[in-house]
Amino acid sequence: MRLTKSTALQFCEDVWSWLAVNPEKDKSDYPGWEANGGSVPKMTYDCPCCEYAVTASGRKRLEAECSGVRENTECGRCPLAKFWPSGGCLTLSSPFIIWDGANPRSRFGRIIRTGCATMIALAAKQERERLERKAGRRKSKEA
Repeated sequence: MRLTKSTALQFCEDVWSWLAVNPEKDKSDYPGWEANGGSVPKMTYDCPCCEYAVTASGRKRLEAECSGVRENTECGRCPLAKFWPSGGCLTLSSPFIIWDGANPRSRFGRIIRTGCATMIALAAKQERERLERKAGRRKSKEA
């Protein structure tokens, strides 16, 4: 499946919105994945933004494990690169790492996971809406 930046952001918003409501679950549990009965094919790291970054680079997979900084060409193509601290989702202060490290079985862990998942979903939504506004301005200039 070849994603556009906009569809990657929409899928990302969908996954993280679901995770915000289901803080005890992981990305791989998202019911939209084909493996779980949905229609969305398997993606790199169960992440539409990683999948977009890989396909935008013309590769079939990430060359190396993401380092959390823009050393990896593919990570620099992430549609949410501006959202992540230092441009990468794997930096210690990123909402993804905080979400991933929170214990979903504890009360505060569920609250933390819900908050981080909501932040990521909102970032994806805002970036998608920004792209749509930009495309709309471009079309109006052409008309």
